[in-house]
Amino acid sequence: MDTLGTKKTPFNGTFDGQNFSIYGLYIDNETNGFYQGLFGCIKGANICNLSIKKSCIKAFNTVGAIVGAATDKSTLFNCHNYATVSGRRNNIGGLIGVSAEDNTYIDCSNYGEISGLHRIGGIIGSSLGKIAIYNCYNNGHVYGTYDDIGGILGYMTIREKWTYTLINCFNNGQIKGRTYVSGIIGGIGGDYILGVIPDPPMPMDFQSIESTDETPVRFSSSSIPVKINTDTSSGGKNSSIEEAKRTPTKIYFSNLYNSGRIESKYVSHTDGLVGRYEMEIIPAGIKKYGGNCFWNIDKCTITDKTEQWQEFVESPDNIASLSDEFMKSIDFVKSLNDWIDKHKSKYKYELKYWTSDTLRINEGYPIFENIKK
Repeated sequence: MDTLGTKKTPFNGTFDGQNFSIYGLYIDNETNGFYQGLFGCIKGANICNLSIKKSCIKAFNTVGAIVGAATDKSTLFNCHNYATVSGRRNNIGGLIGVSAEDNTYIDCSNYGEISGLHRIGGIIGSSLGKIAIYNCYNNGHVYGTYDDIGGILGYMTIREKWTYTLINCFNNGQIKGRTYVSGIIGGIGGDYILGVIPDPPMPMDFQSIESTDETPVRFSSSSIPVKINTDTSSGGKNSSIEEAKRTPTKIYFSNLYNSGRIESKYVSHTDGLVGRYEMEIIPAGIKKYGGNCFWNIDKCTITDKTEQWQEFVESPDNIASLSDEFMKSIDFVKSLNDWIDKHKSKYKYELKYWTSDTLRINEGYPIFENIKK
């Protein structure tokens, strides 16, 4: 079928599925299928109350069951994927292939098998701009041939003065790749580590993600304004770049957990939530602005990084490892709900409370109240 919305005429309205499910969505366009999904491209759109079931999406690059590429303050609310989603190249997500320019995702989930090369995520393949994710989870297998493979998000690009929010989410799916593989995000980095600091925020450039190369895509563009201090009296032309590296980015990560098994061919991850932090300002930002987050040490073995890789940036102190037994306990559920009671007034969207998995639909790990498989 043809997707709804293209890069020339993106869908920009509201689509309310009214809690119905779409069955039999079949897309087979592995040769040149960019921006593939129920919606190819959306801009400033709202999509809600929709599930994709018993379907299969196979395409080339920038693929999601619901949206290929989302931009310009789009929102997905209460959307769920059970379909198989695969791409021959990069930016493959259970719901969204690429998210750019300040989008929000609330109460969404993935149960489908997701696969591709680079930047593969259970919910979103790649994020290029400000992003907010609340109450989302992945229970599907996520496989990547190469790097940046995550249960919620494959790769997050950060930029100066932007904010990034990931609150009250979990992964219990198996996550597998070559390198930079982890339960929540495969990798977090930014273009300004290379000396490019976009100001104002980068517009959605669809051409920047149309790559057929098998190497990771940086998503930078020669048209992006570059903010570099050339006043040598204040420390040289790179002084603003060095200052950016020292200033913690506003990254609000809180009340997240990973209980899924993490597997990789080489060095696996920095911790059980994030596969790699490309700069010190990233874990510094998580530590300064975020809250406690957790990963299952029995499902995720840290490789000795000192012998193979020297560029690893250490995890922030508020990302902690827990035993499998404790993560299935009532005490762990209580700690998650205590955080919500303390912080829920700070957030625009309602945070879901947690309960014990008495029905064993999540292998005994905490689930949201009223969750149904």
